[in-house]
Amino acid sequence: MDWSAVAIVAATVMGPILAIQAQKYLERHRDQKRVKDNLFRVLMATRASRLSADHVQALNGIELAYYGGGKKEKKVLEAWKAYHDHLSDKSYTPDRTDEWLTRQTDLLIELLHEMAVSLGYDFDKTHIKNSWYSPQAHGLIEEEAQTIRRGFAGIFSGKASFPVTSIAATDEEAKEWAEVRKLLIEVLRANRPISGITTPAVVNRVREISPTISEG
Repeated sequence: MDWSAVAIVAATVMGPILAIQAQKYLERHRDQKRVKDNLFRVLMATRASRLSADHVQALNGIELAYYGGGKKEKKVLEAWKAYHDHLSDKSYTPDRTDEWLTRQTDLLIELLHEMAVSLGYDFDKTHIKNSWYSPQAHGLIEEEAQTIRRGFAGIFSGKASFPVTSIAATDEEAKEWAEVRKLLIEVLRANRPISGITTPAVVNRVREISPTISEG
């Protein structure tokens, strides 16, 4: 048997197939790197706005994008797990908020650094931590938004209530408001026209409360 001829035939047949497989592998590798690179860019751009939808969505894409990789990808997944565990930790009390935020920043920087290493970017942890920019107003808006969300969550869960402040009225004011309520009920029931009310102060009060009422 002429093995050289067999080799030529095999190369002729298998060559295009191997070339196609190699091309598919390279394309798949480029696509995976593109996804990882996009996640990294989003997280770097939003690392000062950690409650933004883009930031949260990028974090949730890490596990799938880095699944089944090598040692560098494994380090990224380990850093993400540590960060995720901290975000889900409910043991911190309100008086330890600063401690929680400091730890959050450290773990996020660690995650971004491992992602940078896996993608070949020469970013050290100090650069990642100190090079972001966020206007002071954005931080204030985010803090106020969190305060509002916590407040309404407490109210809707029954753990808190709207603050109510009572203001003491004089006897004269109390008497006047009692007359206003009584006359307003009569007016709304059409039992007497507003022109029948003779006290100017009471008339004005009724009109303030029910501006759609016209004089009869």
